[in-house]
Amino acid sequence: MIVGPLVFVALGVGMLLMPTEGGGGPVIAVLCIAFFGACAVLGPWMLFGKPEILRVDPSGITSQRGGFAFDWPAVAAVYVVTQRAGHRKHVHLAVDGAPHVSRAFMRRLGRINSMLVPVPPSASAGTVTWGPGTAPSVDEALAAIHAFAPHIPIHDRRW
Repeated sequence: MIVGPLVFVALGVGMLLMPTEGGGGPVIAVLCIAFFGACAVLGPWMLFGKPEILRVDPSGITSQRGGFAFDWPAVAAVYVVTQRAGHRKHVHLAVDGAPHVSRAFMRRLGRINSMLVPVPPSASAGTVTWGPGTAPSVDEALAAIHAFAPHIPIHDRRW
């Protein structure tokens, strides 16, 4: 995770230190150092940083990553499904209802996602996908949803 990008950073430094014919060498070297240096820093943080994917509190359900926020009265149902992609399994949580905050780009991605996984199209504006190390876990999120809004149906279709 870190070694690969650092090798390319070292190659970029080497390109800066060695004179080359033509004017593109230094530009490519700086781009290589900047891009792969960012990969070396951000890659481990994204993999091991335990990003908060979903916040469930007395006011409702919010996801910064998913780009949505639902107040409890606007939530009709919650769906949890599993999708197999090659040898990996992805768990999706979809909130059916009317969000009071929803980013247009994320809504389009959610509609595409709802065609791939068995959730209603009306739940496409509030879909998040769990990855390794995400917080809270799916089970913790479902327990919090049930604790704050026991009247909301939870359709757990994981396998």
